[in-house]
Amino acid sequence: MKRMPGVQLFWLVSSFDLGMALFIVLAPSIKTAHRDAWLSTVLATAASALMTYLVVRVSRRYPDLTLIDYAQVILGTWPGRLVALLTVLQWTVVDGVIIRQTIDVIITSTYHRTPMWIFAATITALAIYALYHRGLQSLSRITLMLGPIALVALAGTIAVNISSIHFERLLPVYASTGPATILAGALPSFGFLAQAVLVGMFAPMIEHPQRMGRYVVGGVVVSGVVLTIAVVMVVGMFGPDLPAQMWNPFLDAIRYISIAELLEKLDAVIVLAWFMSAFVRVTVFLYVSAYGWARLLHIKNWRTLLWVIGTFDMVLALWPHNIVSTFVTYVQVVHQPWAIPIVLVATPLLLWTVSAIRDWLGRDERRGKRQRRSRQ
Repeated sequence: MKRMPGVQLFWLVSSFDLGMALFIVLAPSIKTAHRDAWLSTVLATAASALMTYLVVRVSRRYPDLTLIDYAQVILGTWPGRLVALLTVLQWTVVDGVIIRQTIDVIITSTYHRTPMWIFAATITALAIYALYHRGLQSLSRITLMLGPIALVALAGTIAVNISSIHFERLLPVYASTGPATILAGALPSFGFLAQAVLVGMFAPMIEHPQRMGRYVVGGVVVSGVVLTIAVVMVVGMFGPDLPAQMWNPFLDAIRYISIAELLEKLDAVIVLAWFMSAFVRVTVFLYVSAYGWARLLHIKNWRTLLWVIGTFDMVLALWPHNIVSTFVTYVQVVHQPWAIPIVLVATPLLLWTVSAIRDWLGRDERRGKRQRRSRQ
């Protein structure tokens, strides 16, 4: 199997993080941190880059193993299997949630009367088709072509709207919030960007796994920077109060653009870039879920699980009764109290700490053996 070059990994991670974050995390971050939401986004980006970097460091110590495999090597068979089980279970569930979030955005923004199951079946079928023959190879090549286009489109729409930004609406900085509020406002962005820790599954398929850190962390940082600029734009245009009441404040800001009545309706471009990101996110989570369960259950052909997990996620996506269930209830009941502290924080810290201690002890033991041989 041909390995993935680092530049493809960079665009895969940035496409995975960027588009959907602009639609999902802006409103809750601004609602919590108000005009200092951009500080929350900066904090979330730094924390997400750190968690991702820790996973990359561990993956570099075990370049031929996935996160599911080296968790059992580092922590022992049963503790490692428990960590792996919780991680894969979270990936499986969140894939269904992302499918539903994608459907909700499509229906609320454009296709109001189309049945929900049509979108669920189409997205799932496309994701399975993309993965079935070449795994992530085909998806990484698509993001290498479309990722730069989407990033330029997002940056361009923000640039043409800069004249509408009133930077005084971002003042005073920090005075009206405080560290606790800024930290709380960082949770939505961190819970989204830090999901890039799933790159722990990619090390065996990277061309130069020892260099993957710069590409993975770079993808997270680029996504966080664009997200921070988007927060500044939204708050600068609408103030800190109105965006908290909007469902998609970034999309509403783009719809506000009108230059000489010639450059209008740019929201169609943004929705297209967002859908690419949503598809990448759904497909990547489907891949790590299927491959993770296969490694955990010792199933040789992980592709057979694509149909099982894809069907499960499609049913899960159709289960919630309304849009609040996935955008609010799931985040407050499952994601923030369980997924963030266990999968996105505790697991990277635990794996990195124990692997670093094992590595240090191993070096110390080897040094002691050399010293004993030299004395003899």
